[in-house]
Amino acid sequence: MPLPDFTNPETFPSYTTCPDTSSAPSQDATRHFLLGQIGENMTITRPTLVLADRAGDSFAMMFDGQLDLAARGLKKGNTAVVPWARRKPPKKEGGNGFIVVDPEMFDSVKALPGGLKRVFEVGGRLKEAEGREERCTACGKEGGEKGLMKCSRCGGVRYCGKVS
Repeated sequence: MPLPDFTNPETFPSYTTCPDTSSAPSQDATRHFLLGQIGENMTITRPTLVLADRAGDSFAMMFDGQLDLAARGLKKGNTAVVPWARRKPPKKEGGNGFIVVDPEMFDSVKALPGGLKRVFEVGGRLKEAEGREERCTACGKEGGEKGLMKCSRCGGVRYCGKVS
């Protein structure tokens, strides 16, 4: 499967360009994913995260129902991936609104280890490396005799074992 282009604003929009819940979903809408680096867990009455998107804008994401966010990797510093994200408009003038995740969508929200900047860096390196010989994603060295280790989570990242 080819890697997605993280720079494509239609596939990976910023929070403010995500469709909102007041507009009907389009039948021919392309699948999009909102990426946000988790800054805070503000859970009081229901699970709520404060995130920052690719433009640096902060927004809240609330889950309707009970969910152990940390057990799913949704913790400070990691990046959340929300497919088909839709903004709920603010109740008050000048508000920011938020993303609501319904219980049937809990499993579709994923966490990537590391910050959003690092996700874009690694994604860019992987995109560049597509179709080329095997190289370490971290340092760029070729596999050589020993070969490279493969990430057991995504299966696409290769590394030589060096800490970067």
